Amino acid sequence: MQLILFSVVLISSMIRVRSSTIQQIPVIAFMLFVIFLDGFLKGKRIYLLIGLSVIMLVSLFANGVLVMKDVFLWFFPYIAIYYVVSRGGFNYRYLYLFVSLTLVWYLLKNPDTVTYLPNKMMINVYGEGTKHGTAKLGIILFTTAFYIMYLRWRLSMDIKYTDIICLLFGGYLIFFSSSRSAILSVLASIILLFVNLNGLKKWRTWILFWLFNLSTYFLEILTAYSDYIRKYPLVSELVHVDNFEKSYGVTSGRSWLWGYHIDTFLKHPIFGGGRKYVDFSVNDYIPDLGIIAKAGSESPFTGMLASNGLIGVLQIAFVVYLFHKAVKAKNVMGTVIMFCCIYNTTMGINFLNNRNECVLMTALYYMSFYDNRLLVYPSALLKKLKDFKKKLFLRATYSS
Repeated sequence: MQLILFSVVLISSMIRVRSSTIQQIPVIAFMLFVIFLDGFLKGKRIYLLIGLSVIMLVSLFANGVLVMKDVFLWFFPYIAIYYVVSRGGFNYRYLYLFVSLTLVWYLLKNPDTVTYLPNKMMINVYGEGTKHGTAKLGIILFTTAFYIMYLRWRLSMDIKYTDIICLLFGGYLIFFSSSRSAILSVLASIILLFVNLNGLKKWRTWILFWLFNLSTYFLEILTAYSDYIRKYPLVSELVHVDNFEKSYGVTSGRSWLWGYHIDTFLKHPIFGGGRKYVDFSVNDYIPDLGIIAKAGSESPFTGMLASNGLIGVLQIAFVVYLFHKAVKAKNVMGTVIMFCCIYNTTMGINFLNNRNECVLMTALYYMSFYDNRLLVYPSALLKKLKDFKKKLFLRATYSS
């Protein structure tokens, strides 16, 4: 099952069209296929699907088919991926294979434009598209390697050179993607991991969670320190200080977008305003305001509020619940993975929409709960294993 999932995501990531829905067709088809597998329509999943159906109907009548589709693709993949993961353990190094095949595919497709050596502190492994694509691949590779190394360290196993190399290469892709959002999210995730390295500390974790996510909305303060930042060339190049005025401030127009979305949400708090309030790109003309958009899709969370109203609040609450679930289970890596996804999304790189690479991060998040049982309750598991072996011995002795 895991190979099918990785293959579907790989095929979907190779489709490069403007429509994200068309690009997602292989993943959507796989998710729908999962419904018909044995054991899917049982237990809590039945109630979850009924609840999702109600939410989708409300979205359909309030804002149309496109918003209903967005709501479905936000919630349902989490249900489907959890089922896939529960059917058997993952070989994490398949994620290495996924990233490698993706890199090879784009190198063959765009040999003249793919760059692996930094030019003005930037590389582009896609050869097309935005820097965030390079950053996403780097985050998957880096997170997977970090995850494996953490498990092996906790279980007193030797760390393999393969994982170290993948960790370093993933970090290389992230840093030289020139994506400030990705770099900040990874640094923040590492801080969160080290705070909880010897056991999860709930209050510190929640404080860091809200501190990092809420501070995003105050980044425009850095504009006042642009002259000071220019004194340090490496830092200046990294944060693109020269673009503060060219690209609508420190947040590249996101501060304008946050205000626009929140204003829309306050005007349409129940059902939201629909797709017309979020379905535009930077520099598009917005007829309702009579102005040019300073940003487009770079604020998924506030966009949900503007488009979907209270359902958008539910969408945000759902992913915060996933973070809470990992914290409550004292699942360190699950907490770090979900934090990385949420913080990236807060800053504009949507890692929670379950498109392509995001599916793999969701699978890694769910797998962390199975591994966490071994880390949090090792003595209990060993006792069960000994008891099981004892029963087998007694049964064999009795039968003989």
